[in-house]
Amino acid sequence: MMLLKMCVLFLGTLPSVTPINELPFPEDLHDCFVKHMNSSDIDMADELISTYCIDQFLWVSGRTSWEEPRDKVSFQIIQRLLTRGAEEHRRRKRSAESLLVRKEYRMLSSIELKKFHNAMKKLKEIIPNTRTSVYDTLANIHRGSEVMHAAHKGANFLGWHRVYIYLFEQALRDVDDSVTLPYWDWTLDQAMNDPTQSVIFSFRFAGNGYGRVYNGMAKGWGTRRNIGERGSLMNKESLNRILSRRRTQAILEPRASNQYNLELRHNSAHSWVGGDVGFMNTASRDPLFFLIHCFVDYIWWRFQQQQINRNIDPSSDYPSNYGPYAHRPNARMEGISGYRNSDGYSNHWTRDIYTYQMSPECPDCGGSSWLTCVRGECVSKARKRERESHHALSSGLKKQTNVFDAEHQRKSQQAGGFKNLDTSKGRKPSIQNSFEINGDVSSDLWAFLPVKVTNSDALSASQPNYNTTVYQHCKRSRNETLNVLVRIDGLNYDGHFIEHALTDERLSLLSRYAYVAIKRPNDHHVDVMATAHDECGRMCRPMCKVKGHREFTPCSGHMRITPNDNDMFAPTIADAMLKVWKNNTDENTTLSSLDKNIYLSFVCDST
Repeated sequence: MMLLKMCVLFLGTLPSVTPINELPFPEDLHDCFVKHMNSSDIDMADELISTYCIDQFLWVSGRTSWEEPRDKVSFQIIQRLLTRGAEEHRRRKRSAESLLVRKEYRMLSSIELKKFHNAMKKLKEIIPNTRTSVYDTLANIHRGSEVMHAAHKGANFLGWHRVYIYLFEQALRDVDDSVTLPYWDWTLDQAMNDPTQSVIFSFRFAGNGYGRVYNGMAKGWGTRRNIGERGSLMNKESLNRILSRRRTQAILEPRASNQYNLELRHNSAHSWVGGDVGFMNTASRDPLFFLIHCFVDYIWWRFQQQQINRNIDPSSDYPSNYGPYAHRPNARMEGISGYRNSDGYSNHWTRDIYTYQMSPECPDCGGSSWLTCVRGECVSKARKRERESHHALSSGLKKQTNVFDAEHQRKSQQAGGFKNLDTSKGRKPSIQNSFEINGDVSSDLWAFLPVKVTNSDALSASQPNYNTTVYQHCKRSRNETLNVLVRIDGLNYDGHFIEHALTDERLSLLSRYAYVAIKRPNDHHVDVMATAHDECGRMCRPMCKVKGHREFTPCSGHMRITPNDNDMFAPTIADAMLKVWKNNTDENTTLSSLDKNIYLSFVCDST
């Protein structure tokens, strides 16, 4: 926390002449950092706050994001489901019909699980004579700056998503009326020694967690995941702290402190799953998104049940300090016609339509075959590694290729000498990026920027009071390597990229290189924001270099790159590597690096 705080405070002292066309640090982003850094939390790593603030800035108060245009077919699908939901509401109010029951994903019977997965697959089928599906139509509601602004970072977060997942559940029940939407209680996975091994990420449930999803619920959808690379799953203690509050304003923006902030905790789960789910504008492409938000709704349901027991009417508890103007209670619900924001708080949802089965507890964990009781707490079972790993190697990795692979392989072979450069030893599974800009995927859209990452314990000598809070499941590897993730976000385009760099904690000063993708500045400049953190959630310091000089100086990581800055970037990864590495003519020597062509660096303190 101290490192992030010092980085923010430093921004106000930067000189007027800054490296590599540095951009001013956005005021909204700065305010978010300051607010959440001043809200102490015993288990909040710096990266959680940084990611939360960056995502909120990009999607809520920052740049205009790309969204899928809504055509006539999409409009008809949404209106039909809204009508179906309204009819069900009226019918249930008149009759004594049993409430729908939503269960934890692993509590579904084998028959219920099969029906749910079949209904999901049916929704993903392309509608005849169109280019879309019911699933894609509903997923696209959760895109674009208007919805992002009106459904996040304020009092409407819970109510908007309650109506949204109900609309999705109506689509499932339109296929099979015996199906209800299950929730994924990720506290059951956080209690594992290694949550990435959860049975949730197996062919029986949501599908594999690394790269393209090739099995399970989202098999063949083109969905990407990078579980466990960023963020952290909420544990039972954090959940109980949220449930300890009395009023809704205490668990939502803009009033909630970090430890009670349900939106912040949910955001960390998005980051932990990574891939499509890790970015707000693509999150709903993965069906796991709806199970994540069903769990958020489950938590709110429990919270409201406690309010009722305390003689508090949940429907009248819409926070008076609701945040952004779009979150005012009488505003029309963005993207979902026929509702106002206050309708999401109505008691009729869980009184007349659905309820929840409580998350399983010991001693029998609800009788689920996929859960076990450990020290009095229900914990998810691990998937069978042998079957999943073999499947990944035999088919999954082949399917993870993208439009750049062949070009990069050819360039690398032409460059020669790179067989001696160890770029993969000790690495985690490779991060799968979408290579998507404003909804398009093309090799002509991207360029690659070499970034230097240095591990240094010298920082701790001068700053002994650094916060040491790390992720609960941060584990040192046996060979003492530390994984650092460099993240690039477009500020004037909708695109992201994340890449690894490995450092060695045994050495006080050791540098490695990452090659990150940015939008290619062909005719116009591109504005980007660069951040980095280690696998334990500690932020790294951005350093920039004035062109023609060897020294790096502290900077914000926000920069503008123009077509004339072609010495900074390259059209392919191989070309970017050639900017850094020199293949010596002496056969007995290894490659040597050339830092003069690197203008962005990160310094990471691993102590």
